[in-house]
Amino acid sequence: MGRPDLTLLPLPVAFTTLSHWTLPHLPPKLLHSHEKISDAELLAVALLQKLHKVFYFSRRSSDDLDRSKDSGSVVR
Repeated sequence: MGRPDLTLLPLPVAFTTLSHWTLPHLPPKLLHSHEKISDAELLAVALLQKLHKVFYFSRRSSDDLDRSKDSGSVVR
């Protein structure tokens, strides 16, 4: 089975998939109480922002992002 296209998956699914892929390849580190996400999750966010050409993901649904790709504009 091949790897799924992360640009076609809904953002929450793509985020989870990508963070699970990268987690074994990153060295373990201490988590401090002020850190909200792991390094793998941070890397997943950065890569998905690059793939979707969106600099900031809001809490809007992924349907808004899909509609913006169809119209050619960026949802902010």
